[in-house]
Amino acid sequence: MRILVGVAGSIASYRALDFVRQLKAARHDVRVAPTRSGERFLSRAAFDAFLPGALLSPDPFSDDHRGIDHIGVARWAETILIYGATAHSLAASSLGLADDFLGLQLLAFRGPVIWVPAMNPSMWMHPATVEHVARLQARGHAFIGPIPGTVACGETGVGHVAADASILALIAAPARRSLLAGKRVLLSAGPMRTEMDGARYVQNRSSGKTALAFAREARALGAEVEVLLGPVSEEMESLFRSEFTLHTFRTVGSYAQALATAFPRCDLFLSVAAVLDFEVVPAGRKLTREELARRPELHLTIRPVPDFVAGVAVQQKPHQTIIAFAAESGTEAEIIQKARDKIIRKGTRFLLANPLWEGLGPEGDRNQFWLLEAGRADVRRFGPAPKSELAFAVWAAMLEPPEEVRAVDLAPPSAAAAAPLGVI
Repeated sequence: MRILVGVAGSIASYRALDFVRQLKAARHDVRVAPTRSGERFLSRAAFDAFLPGALLSPDPFSDDHRGIDHIGVARWAETILIYGATAHSLAASSLGLADDFLGLQLLAFRGPVIWVPAMNPSMWMHPATVEHVARLQARGHAFIGPIPGTVACGETGVGHVAADASILALIAAPARRSLLAGKRVLLSAGPMRTEMDGARYVQNRSSGKTALAFAREARALGAEVEVLLGPVSEEMESLFRSEFTLHTFRTVGSYAQALATAFPRCDLFLSVAAVLDFEVVPAGRKLTREELARRPELHLTIRPVPDFVAGVAVQQKPHQTIIAFAAESGTEAEIIQKARDKIIRKGTRFLLANPLWEGLGPEGDRNQFWLLEAGRADVRRFGPAPKSELAFAVWAAMLEPPEEVRAVDLAPPSAAAAAPLGVI
């Protein structure tokens, strides 16, 4: 594939040479067009040593691309990818500015454009950046990342550049970008609450990070995505709200209502939310410290919560597919056995089990999955890996025959538990 790699002025752009070398190793034909600020992080001598002639000047009138055909590279390229995209580069492209060579090519290009942002989390969350991202997405541009992590200034949040292997996996399979074209995907995300009294509630642990990764990947694969979102952090809710059609819930009742409204419209439903197994029967008054002084224990009445996945499974139409998620404790063998029991009991096509192990699962940035499919005896294992890097491989495994997925599939079961999965 002929790929024009734009390099913007993020500190992450110092890694661009290694990324481009990996593209070349994968037999892509590559040219590199930095922005003026991006050029400051690149060494022309290093590029010329490994990739002679690949690095172009950001000056539209430079000798290395001089002439009347100033958009010739845009005609040559099959894909444009902007590595280390900054808030400024996103804004410039959103507004149609073309004050450097890369901007000219973007305006003239009519093929797929992929952005790989990297910036301070506050800059990524700024309303102006959110608006520019939404505008570019409306034009059909795809985004990989940013992902949660620690950025160059030491702050932690969503802003770290995506793993190179994640980007390479998507580029290696361009046909997959339309796997969900025309499909409506519904995801549930985040935790659920149950009220103890008018002032207190009990809530399970879920950050929404896994659902966000699957939602973004579904959109990249061509789907129209709708999300039922529980009470996540303000930062996470802002990410969902800026990117997807959103319906919020907090309690069992509000979730049931939202699901009943949205499920009939979807083709695929991913039940990623941490739905409660039971809820508290709320007290009719505020519980007080004085009551506990008279008795050493507080007794709450609980009642079971309906199995929402099993409920919609009996209602699903022939065109609909349901993917259940199950967080389980125990050993790997115990988790898989529980998952086998659940997929039968729930009546879904797929079930993704993940462990409640230290460093994995709820609230963390990493996870591990075992994928079960009704009618298949084998279990496919993914990770451990960052949540933002698991979604592509899992979607591919569910949507394509296994033999077509192996190139981006998981590490073998015998691999070390810490071995990362390098796909998105």
